[in-house]
Amino acid sequence: ASDNGVSKSVGGNVPTGLAFSTDGLKLYVADINPDQLRQYSLSTAWDLSTMNTTAVATKSLGAINAEGMAMNNTGTKIWVMGSADDTVREWTLSTAWDLSTATEGSTWDNSGVDTRLCGGDTDTDDTKLFFVGSQNGKFYEYPPTPATWTMPPTHEIDLSSSTGWTQVTNTNSEVT
Repeated sequence: ASDNGVSKSVGGNVPTGLAFSTDGLKLYVADINPDQLRQYSLSTAWDLSTMNTTAVATKSLGAINAEGMAMNNTGTKIWVMGSADDTVREWTLSTAWDLSTATEGSTWDNSGVDTRLCGGDTDTDDTKLFFVGSQNGKFYEYPPTPATWTMPPTHEIDLSSSTGWTQVTNTNSEVT
């Protein structure tokens, strides 16, 4: 059988990140223009052809130029990376997987690390948060609470090395 894929318009002009709920019935999108987070519903898990193209919920991000996002596995945290103000902003969802209950929490200035963090993810138990930075061509690892982040990151992997990947393990005692 042949699969030609599915294309859906999700509003906005420049979607820059996405995440799914663990059951595949909700899709979250970060967008630069306008700077928003949006939540969409799918009637069949993981099947974009069943997606309602009207957002169930939206959150304005201010003028941050949202470059990407990450979401934890319990649906209670979203991190949005902004290039206009070089920050990572943490949002807490008081009801899991419901963007309408999101409130902005910690903000972390990432200008000393990489001003173009553009993607992220967590490990399966949400104890590590990973970002990719396009300014420096590196992966970064942090604990999942921006208020506890320090410089340098817990780990970073240099993807731009001409001799292959270079891993730097930092032993900053403030980061666990």
